[in-house]
This record gives sequence, structure tokens and C-alpha cells, in this order.
Amino acid sequence: NQYRSWLRRDLVLLIQYAAAYVDCALGDWEYGTGAPIGLIDMSERDGSIPGTSVGSPGHPQGTHTDGTDIDLAYYQVGTPDNRARPVCEHTTGGSEAYHCTGPATLLDPWRTALFIGALHEHPNLRVVGMDGQVGPPVEAALDQLCAQGWLSADACANLSLAYEVTDT
Repeated sequence: NQYRSWLRRDLVLLIQYAAAYVDCALGDWEYGTGAPIGLIDMSERDGSIPGTSVGSPGHPQGTHTDGTDIDLAYYQVGTPDNRARPVCEHTTGGSEAYHCTGPATLLDPWRTALFIGALHEHPNLRVVGMDGQVGPPVEAALDQLCAQGWLSADACANLSLAYEVTDT
């Protein structure tokens, strides 16, 4: 039952391109895990929100439909791989907050930024959303990668990130 793992072919190719771009550019770099990026939620095969077929849609209405959205893990440091896991403290008063409540200490901002920059090579990419504690270090890394020529001028001109530092 692939109720969370269907994407449109163009998005599959874009994710593969960005992951290969990171691997090629930083393959011998010793910082971070060097492992592949983790894939999380996509759409159901029929284009429904993941979880719909089991009676529990896992995302808001209008998202993760028709294979056009994907949740990805972050590239990480201090972990054996880049699978889906929190890259920060994520609780408040002992309860799950579902977002970072402290600095993203397990984040590899450089690989994550390079990946996001490579995604922005695609002219139809609308936005990349991330946690509010992840956004600032990734945005700072993107600024440096753009300034140093690691990413194309088109990608740098089209960067579109969404995050909120204060949970609203």
C-alpha cells in the first residue's frame, strides 16, 4: 500500500536532480552524513492526500494532492543517515510541539541549502517550506552559496522560502 509515496514524474526527476547535484558537488566532503536525502509524505496513488485511503488524511485540504507536494527530511549531522527525524528539540513542557522549539543542532545547513538551491533551478517551483529554526541557517547558507557561485544566478534570483521563526 503506497498511500504516501506517489509523485508526478517531473517532481520525481527534480528531486533526483537536486539530490545528485548535492552528491556530485559535495560527495567527498566530510561534514555531515553524506547519506541520501530522506523522502517522507507525497500523495496517494490516486492523487489524494496521504492517509485518505485509511480514513486519516495527514495534511490540510488542498495540500499533497495529485503528486505535486513532497515532505523531505533535512540533511543532517551527528546522525547515521538523513531519514525523517527532528533536527532540534521539539517539545514544550514535555508535550510534542510538532516544530522546533530550539536550535536545529542536527541540521546540515550546507547540504540542505545546496539541495534547495538546486530545486530552484525548476521554473515552476513555487515555494519550499521549512521549520522556523531551520529557515535562518539555511537562508544564510544559501546567501553564501549564491555569492560564491555554487548555485546558478537563475536559482539564486528565484529563491522562495517559507518559514516562521515565531510560531503563529
